[in-house]
Amino acid sequence: GEMLVPLGEATPGGLSEAFAEQAAALAEGGVDGFCVETMTALDEAVLAVRAAKEGTGLPVMATMTFDRGPKGFATSMGVRIDQAVDGLLEAGADVVGTNCGCGVAQMADIVGEMGAHTEAPILVQPNAGLPELRDGVPYYPESPEEMAARYAEMVRAGARVLGGCCGTGPAHITAIVEAVKGA
Repeated sequence: GEMLVPLGEATPGGLSEAFAEQAAALAEGGVDGFCVETMTALDEAVLAVRAAKEGTGLPVMATMTFDRGPKGFATSMGVRIDQAVDGLLEAGADVVGTNCGCGVAQMADIVGEMGAHTEAPILVQPNAGLPELRDGVPYYPESPEEMAARYAEMVRAGARVLGGCCGTGPAHITAIVEAVKGA
C-alpha cells in the first residue's frame, strides 16, 4: 500500500524484503506459482517479480493495468506497454499481461500490442466493463456474451492465460470457455 520513494516512503530494499517474505511463506504453504497483478508502477512490479522468482524458483505471472490516453496505452504511472513487457520479462516473469481497469474491447487492443512486443505467454483478465453506480452499488455492464465475443481475438493476438477481473462471474467464465474452444 506504499509507493516507492520519492513518491512515497517505501524503499526498494524494504519492499523487496517484504515481497520476498510473502513469497517464501506462500511457497512454504504449497502454492504452485505467483500472479503479481494490477500493477501500475514498473519499479514496484519488478521488485515483486524478482522476489517471487529468485526466492522460490516458482512460475511468476505479472500483469499491469493500462488506460488509453492521447499517446496510446499506459499505466497511471506512465508505463507504456512495451516498457512493461520488457521490464517484467527481464525481471523474470514467465507470463506477462494485463488486468482490470477497462472492459474487453480495450483489453483486446492491449493484448494485440503486447503480442507485437513478445512471444512470451500473455495473461488477460478484463473487467466486465467499467463500473457504474446503481443505487450506490457498483454494477459491471458487460454481459457474459459481450465479454466472450472478444476472447478468440485475444487468443489470436497471443493471450494464453484467460480470465476476468472485476464484475466477472461464473457465467462470464463459462461463456469465455465456449467462445475460445478451437480458437
